[in-house]
Amino acid sequence: MAEPAEIPEHEADGEIAALYDDIKTATGVGMVNLIYRRMATVPGQLAWAWGTVRPLFADGDIGRARTAMVAALDLPPVLPISRPALAVVGVDGAGEASIGQIIDAYNRGNSGNLFALSALATFLDSGAEAPAEPGSAAPAPARPPDLPPIVALAEMDWALADLVRDMSAPVAPPGRPMIPSLYRHLALWPGFLALAATTMLPHQQGGAVARLAGALHRQAVAEAPALAARLRTPAATTPPSGAAREELIATFRAYGQGPIATMIVIGHMLRRALP
Repeated sequence: MAEPAEIPEHEADGEIAALYDDIKTATGVGMVNLIYRRMATVPGQLAWAWGTVRPLFADGDIGRARTAMVAALDLPPVLPISRPALAVVGVDGAGEASIGQIIDAYNRGNSGNLFALSALATFLDSGAEAPAEPGSAAPAPARPPDLPPIVALAEMDWALADLVRDMSAPVAPPGRPMIPSLYRHLALWPGFLALAATTMLPHQQGGAVARLAGALHRQAVAEAPALAARLRTPAATTPPSGAAREELIATFRAYGQGPIATMIVIGHMLRRALP
């Protein structure tokens, strides 16, 4: 499974770098999720998509939806990984804290993006193209610290890369290869990633992860019309049209129904697996 085309954070410059900084600030997450890094490869697409959905983050709509969703998430029991087990695979106290910080960031980012992308798909379907009306800007929150750089597959040894591919395969939408960025981040601690794979496997094979992910996706779809009604195409950007529009709708829906909802469940289960 190949990594999808993207503009990594360390390669972003100019307008893309500015958009990445704004995404981090508005979402309160110290990294840019894969879906945005992929949109950045298409000229003008990220500026339109982020400009359209940003008010939902700035006004707190996404935050309220995310909080309600997480509060209602009924996870199956997860046995915690013991600290002696973490120590054996080379994860000390500082490493455990960093792993927790990374998982928390992805849980926040994925939960918000599930609602944002569902709203964008609905918005595109509606054909709305009215420019956003100027209004008073909300005070900018403090920009969160950046997370450590993620690890590219090409930088991993063969065993770790195979593990990441194996963990990614059940998450990717049909016909849309992808490697969840959370796994590439956790590859900084290969031993923990191996323990995490073993911890998640029974729940994935038993269908618990898929059932919960389906419930989250349905919740986001139910919220989408109300959120989409508040979106407008921002000035100085061009919404996608024709085949590009249809492909973007399909991508948003595929990501929402598959990897984003699934990784919310897996991320919260991994957080519970930490001591």
